[in-house]
Amino acid sequence: MAYRHALSVIAQPLWRLGCACVCLSWPAVGLHAAEQPAPKAAAVAAAASPDTGKNTADAPGNVTPAMARAVRATVQAQLADLAAGRAAQAFSHATPAIRQQFGDATRFMAMVESAYPMLLDPANLAFLQPTRQASAVLQRVQVQDRQGRSWMALYQLEQQPDGRWRIAGCVVVADEPRRIS
Repeated sequence: MAYRHALSVIAQPLWRLGCACVCLSWPAVGLHAAEQPAPKAAAVAAAASPDTGKNTADAPGNVTPAMARAVRATVQAQLADLAAGRAAQAFSHATPAIRQQFGDATRFMAMVESAYPMLLDPANLAFLQPTRQASAVLQRVQVQDRQGRSWMALYQLEQQPDGRWRIAGCVVVADEPRRIS
């Protein structure tokens, strides 16, 4: 899967630059049976799980079911907070490094509104199977905005000392059009 490597080469430096939105053409990517559709943004909070998904996987590529639930719940919770305009709560799902970089929830929300408008009120979401890369977990989310455009969001999450997963970065690229409802 060359596209994963290519995206990681592009994404790594961008996450360190403050979660800048990158709009690139995204190659056609087939969906796998293990990739599950998600509810609309207004309902994502209801699906969030308090499970921290402690890391029990020894192999670098393994994501345990508990880790997958916890990572997905973190992203879903942030998306629900963004959709509801809850800046402080959305900001709380970021890693300490990201929170330090932006300083406060107002600046963070301004960045999201400017660079990630498709994440504020998506029409549809589909969470794909998360993967592990070094000490992080990568969660891909297909997003369809209210204008019908398709996007691929790649979230990088890091497990904190308290066991919770926090978002360390996000890159969004234009995706091949397809229905994801």
